[in-house]
Amino acid sequence: MATNPDDRTVFPTAPISGRLQIIGWATILFILAVLIWLSRAVRMPATNSTVFFAFIAGILLIAWLMNPRKLILTRDRLIIDRFLLPISIPRDSMSEARVQPEAMTPSLRICGNGGFFAWAGWFYKKEFGLYRAYVTDSKKTVTFRTGKRLYVVSPADPTAFIECLQRSAY
Repeated sequence: MATNPDDRTVFPTAPISGRLQIIGWATILFILAVLIWLSRAVRMPATNSTVFFAFIAGILLIAWLMNPRKLILTRDRLIIDRFLLPISIPRDSMSEARVQPEAMTPSLRICGNGGFFAWAGWFYKKEFGLYRAYVTDSKKTVTFRTGKRLYVVSPADPTAFIECLQRSAY
């Protein structure tokens, strides 16, 4: 956690958990194995396999660029910082923030990244309903609401993150 002079508190996201690393690398290795097998079994022309490989690499790159990097708290916003398309949430709309380890377990991915080094996107859990997740470690999760929408994030220090959120009325 770092406090900047412009009244921004920056919380790094939790390091990518071992479980997510295994899922990500196993998926990449599986995709590479299928690519190699397809190029030999189907005798795919080199240009087709190159295009297919570039397509898969593009998907992986976009997933990486959309992963949460840090959480930035300002006086009026929570920013979920990503390389592409950061998420900005007004703090005055936030309520019910709490540390909830394993909040995502078990959940159903509706739309989004389900294991390429983060869980990010729309998920469903019976207790929560539909929710948004930006999680790199499922054991360090924090949940909060904005109106009827639930968010799940994973700061490196969930307790400090909640304390900082609660210092100002939300």
